[in-house]
Amino acid sequence: NNIEARTSWLAQMDDGDVVMGSRTWSATTGYDVVLHRYAADTGEVAWTYRWNSGASRADDPREMIRDDDGNLLVCGVSGGDYFVLKVDGATGQRLWDTGYHGPPNWWDTALVLAEAPDGTVVTSGLSDGNTTGWDVATVGFDPTTGAFRWDVRHDGSGQSDEPRALVASAQ
Repeated sequence: NNIEARTSWLAQMDDGDVVMGSRTWSATTGYDVVLHRYAADTGEVAWTYRWNSGASRADDPREMIRDDDGNLLVCGVSGGDYFVLKVDGATGQRLWDTGYHGPPNWWDTALVLAEAPDGTVVTSGLSDGNTTGWDVATVGFDPTTGAFRWDVRHDGSGQSDEPRALVASAQ
């Protein structure tokens, strides 16, 4: 019902197929992430993948990108924490999922994604600070395992901070 919030994303695969990422609802599990791969020549569904972090926690995706290997990366908020999900673009199988809990373990939402030149999966979003309101927290994860690599936090002195875009380069 919030027309200001983006709720779906598209990625084109090398063979022309299109993957649509979005969220879906279940009375049992709440909001979940859903991905559908559509065949370029027929529009038929090649595969569907649905991710639920557990029980009835709301899993609210905020961005999806395709990495250089043709896999799909999705970030968002799940139960008040960042989540990042990596799905095999060819098969629709989950490769890994991971998260980030800010220092006071309050509210953290991953909003944007990028792939660094070395493959590191980088996400950034808003994260409650101890006494600073929302801070920008940028986090790097291992591309193979999803293991945490590093984080950088920024507080804009007395205001709420929220990233709108992210780019990663060799520089």
